[in-house]
Amino acid sequence: MTNCSLRAQHLALVCEFRPFSQSGVWRQTHTWQSLPSPLACFAVWRDIGEDAGLRSLKRFRSRRLAAVVVAVLTLPATLTIALQVLPARAGTAGLVVTTGTGGVIHVSDESVDLVFDPAQEGGISGVYDLATDPNRTVNVGPPSGYTVFNTYVNNGGWADIGRGTASVLEVVRGGSGSVVVHAVGAFMREDGSGSVPGLQHETWTTIYAGGHVFIRRHLITGASAVSLSNFGGKAIDLSTASTWDAIFTGVASDSSYPNGTNTSAGNGSESWVGFWQGGSGPGQSLSVGMSSWQSQDFGFTYRMIRILVGNASSRSHLAQRTESGVTLAANTTYSAQFSGWFSAGIRIASMNAQVLDYRSPALTVSNGALATTDSEPVASALTNGFNPATGAYVVSSTGTGATLQLQLPNGLTTRYRPAFKLIGWPGSSVTVQLGGATLAYGTDYLGDLDTASGTLRLVLLKDIVASSPQAGQLQNAQLAITPTGAPLPSPSPSPSPSPSPSPSPSPSPGPYPTPGPLQTIVGANTIEVNDGTTFAVVFDRNQGGGISALYDLPRDPTRAYNLGPQPGYTVFNSYLRDASTAAKVWGLVGGGSATTFEVTNQSAESATIHVITPYYCETLEPPGGPCLLGDVTAESWTTFYPGGYVFFERRIITGATAHTLSNAAPASVDLCLCSSLNGIFDGVGRTRTQQAQARASASLSWHTRTTRSA
Repeated sequence: MTNCSLRAQHLALVCEFRPFSQSGVWRQTHTWQSLPSPLACFAVWRDIGEDAGLRSLKRFRSRRLAAVVVAVLTLPATLTIALQVLPARAGTAGLVVTTGTGGVIHVSDESVDLVFDPAQEGGISGVYDLATDPNRTVNVGPPSGYTVFNTYVNNGGWADIGRGTASVLEVVRGGSGSVVVHAVGAFMREDGSGSVPGLQHETWTTIYAGGHVFIRRHLITGASAVSLSNFGGKAIDLSTASTWDAIFTGVASDSSYPNGTNTSAGNGSESWVGFWQGGSGPGQSLSVGMSSWQSQDFGFTYRMIRILVGNASSRSHLAQRTESGVTLAANTTYSAQFSGWFSAGIRIASMNAQVLDYRSPALTVSNGALATTDSEPVASALTNGFNPATGAYVVSSTGTGATLQLQLPNGLTTRYRPAFKLIGWPGSSVTVQLGGATLAYGTDYLGDLDTASGTLRLVLLKDIVASSPQAGQLQNAQLAITPTGAPLPSPSPSPSPSPSPSPSPSPSPGPYPTPGPLQTIVGANTIEVNDGTTFAVVFDRNQGGGISALYDLPRDPTRAYNLGPQPGYTVFNSYLRDASTAAKVWGLVGGGSATTFEVTNQSAESATIHVITPYYCETLEPPGGPCLLGDVTAESWTTFYPGGYVFFERRIITGATAHTLSNAAPASVDLCLCSSLNGIFDGVGRTRTQQAQARASASLSWHTRTTRSA
């Protein structure tokens, strides 16, 4: 393992390696163990000052620079390279998505960490108050068998969302401003007698920075009706901490139901329920509230609230129940929408104000138009442009953006951290002004841009008030959102043609801009990482989970020119050639779908992408045929830092059969068919020695290929 530093003025890719031993053995169960040379380094860089055109090269082989190495990438600034993944610290701006032991999904910001557990039906099983407990020592979420925002059915015994394995748990959309987690599972009985036959739950949870969540939940029946003797549509389950107090709509005081309470109360018409705590120790101040969008959750009438607080039971519990039989019709989907809130400020007064905000959406649009429907998370009609399942106002933008103003009807005084989804966004940048004053990204708002669909998502990081704003609040005024300023990230950038078109010549650049915080955006089959000012890369599940797109943001802020390779390849590739005469082509990473494709660490400071993929047979170059590497896989961890610092580790793993290789280039760089690329490597005489257009074959295809034996 080694490291090095390279400073470049143009977007560059750099690869470096050092041998681990001299045994020359291809290990059956682990990794490539040795290399013949003590050290080698190579790179590809673009001379934009003298050759700005990305003129296409016609041959398939005009894409590759390879060596028998383990590789790393740099983008425009100084690079320090190593072959180990470095741990990331928690971010300080925006949402962070990570995965943990057992496939749990953490969604966190600087205030709260929410843990979705596949072993607890994909619900929220862990809640950590990062303001008072940054080391996550106190889980204020419920014990095993329960989840925070629960639903209960009684069919031969109580069953809930929390004590079985989810059939689906996934992040369907990720970004700094909002994240959507999707879960599907069964209702498992508390007595261990199994699931409720013919009944499933499906839940989409949209999380925003600052502890606001919005929920759409479906109850789905099969071919037969499901009879229930009791039903609890809206419920909160938390820890047994003695600091909890239960509150709900109409309760006499904040302290009416303290620790030890075991009772029933209310009349079933409550629009919200919650738990608050006012302790001073770790995890003793974060509180939880849940509000209903509809007056009758899932279409049923409720009679009372069951209340268990602190040490009165195995968990603290609030559930609004029908206290009578309910029949769920066959082949039917019942739906309900909720707002959840994690905050130290939850009390009766704040929950009353919050539910009024949630149930009274009002927005005027003077440039653009309010949408009437939205497809997220499922197609549904909107109320005054508001989607209660995602907590966002949906607006069609014009060529100049959109101009909006929140309204405050019905005695409203506060709009809590409002969110907006602007469709048909005309650019890749955004400026947000409130009352003529420009708002600051990361301080006043967060945003994410899906360039493929032209969708801009924004969330304000402060509340909007009618008058006299305090800390954490902004005065209500006209909100102007225009396509100017800094570029925003995109989860699914539009692919560039291959070969890439030629841009207009540009002068030799000056210093690169200061890198911004990392943005990590998870799409259906892509993961983008960028720092907003210097670089953007896109990992593609269907190209071996590798980097399929690479953008030079200072010079190409609209991402018109993809410097990444054509389909079938990835930027950091790996080539193996089986020695059998039956093997006709190389095996490589990038020719098909990855089996594991996930973000394992994400913050404003670093992001790690973990991928496992088979080796696929190369198809774009002759002669075609088998590669005989079907049991060989590559496992990679790629960690990015702002400014283009990247740390990379790859393991090549075989199955039950040893492989003798006639040739191997386990680390390779594949890029676009661009004549502006120059290849360099350790020991090359000068930077233009391997300039693409100077070669007779007009190609970039250098390989250090050494025959190795098993």
